[in-house]
Amino acid sequence: NILRVLVRSGYLLANYLESAARAPTTRELIDCAEAFNSRPQNDNLDIPYGIESEEMFAVASIAFILHKVELCQMDISNYKLSQVAPLLHLVGHEYERKHFQKMYGEHSSSTI
Repeated sequence: NILRVLVRSGYLLANYLESAARAPTTRELIDCAEAFNSRPQNDNLDIPYGIESEEMFAVASIAFILHKVELCQMDISNYKLSQVAPLLHLVGHEYERKHFQKMYGEHSSSTI
């Protein structure tokens, strides 16, 4: 069942990858999906968040989880960049100067 996979994925995301500030919305979705998935099949329970069909709920939930995963990937990338920022600041100027000289020569003059 796709909702069971969604619940498990959301649980792992909220408990092991997401920041504490972002996890509550994922946990809320997990709770809704678990409640919706545990209802009797012939029960016409309202679909969470006012979504029109069960299929659309599944698709919207997966899209939400994937969006949250992308946010986590951006957070990780930003953290890694912040770790190398002091080094880039320290050597970046010299690197750019050498690269510029290699591309345009030692004594490039402006035509402006």
